[in-house]
Amino acid sequence: MSISCTVGFVKRTRPVLLQLIFAGMVTALFYSGLTRASEQKTTTNNSTVSGSGQWNAPVSNPQGVDISHYQGVVNWSVVAEEIDFVFIKATEGEKYVDPRFHANMGGAQQGSLQFAPYHFYLPSEDPEAQAKHFIDQIKDYQFSLPPVLDIEVAPTQDEASFHRDVQIWLQLVADSSGCTPIIYSNKSFWQRYLKQHFSHYPLWISDYTTDPESIENMAWLFWQYSQQGQVDGIGGPVDKSIFKGSVEDLAGQESCHL
Repeated sequence: MSISCTVGFVKRTRPVLLQLIFAGMVTALFYSGLTRASEQKTTTNNSTVSGSGQWNAPVSNPQGVDISHYQGVVNWSVVAEEIDFVFIKATEGEKYVDPRFHANMGGAQQGSLQFAPYHFYLPSEDPEAQAKHFIDQIKDYQFSLPPVLDIEVAPTQDEASFHRDVQIWLQLVADSSGCTPIIYSNKSFWQRYLKQHFSHYPLWISDYTTDPESIENMAWLFWQYSQQGQVDGIGGPVDKSIFKGSVEDLAGQESCHL
């Protein structure tokens, strides 16, 4: 009987012991993961880079977003509590107008935000027609930052013609607005097609890096560092940027009116 009782006890307790051992292993792995995640987070110029690859911009720099109809209806008064500037899509090519451009411009100019419109450039279409189309849509607004030319589509013609056409757009808009346009492009496109010819223009660079030092040698004025930003007042992800300078420097940028 005693042997039988001992065997029965072992059979009954073995599953319990295994469960306790397993629970202990899970707990150990959990805390080990927390430790590794903490160790992967480093500090760079008052900003952080986490193990997830999300870079958090320095809080001392003015924060901004760029907006189009993809963001839907924006609550501008809420956005202005968190954001300092916004670039708003106006046009694309020779004919397209963003469906929410005028609503977004009207909302942005009601508050304290610095703002400007931008044009998405298509190399396959006439640069003069694109510039005139852009000017026609923005002519009724007083915007507080220079207008932007978004260039990220590879040229369909030879590079000399491409550079000539881009310069035509930039010059027409500069002559009409009274201020020098900003060029927006991603890092690789800028270095491949634009850097050698347009470095004298203000640069808004797009590079979703977790290492800010990788663009230190680029003379950028604005840096778009994320396309998955979250901002109160905007539904869903939004591109986020910072300005290289203070809030006072941002306010000192050219005000443009056509």
